[in-house]
Amino acid sequence: MILEKFKGFGTTIGFTAGIVAVAAFALHFGANNAPVQAIQTTSNAVPSATFAGTGVGNIPDATACGPTPGTPLNVSFNVTGISTAPSNVS
Repeated sequence: MILEKFKGFGTTIGFTAGIVAVAAFALHFGANNAPVQAIQTTSNAVPSATFAGTGVGNIPDATACGPTPGTPLNVSFNVTGISTAPSNVS
């Protein structure tokens, strides 16, 4: 009686293992194994620049427990020498 429950179990496991093996074979041998190389360019459209900030320093701790924040910092940057607003900041 218990054997009748597992009668088709071996066929299902074998079929599933076969499908997984075919998929693994296709992924392994079907993938393009050419090495990937990064292309490094030396010329940028705009040279990088560094602008000093004012109002920097340590962020003060909160004065009390709970959601009471400390005094915020107001950091400013005086950006000169570019004609448009900075768009790629890192």
